[in-house]
Amino acid sequence: MKKPDMAFVGILGIAMALAVYAGIAAVFFYILYRVIKAAVKKGIIEAHEEMKQ
Repeated sequence: MKKPDMAFVGILGIAMALAVYAGIAAVFFYILYRVIKAAVKKGIIEAHEEMKQ
């Protein structure tokens, strides 16, 4: 069994690290999106209540 090429191992390592970071970033942005969406919805409802009065 020959040792794998170091460049290939390096690229694979970088690709795996990027995939992990992309996953973390995706989760972070999804949570941020949900929070902003909820805040906007709440803001619209409150503004609507204000207008009714």
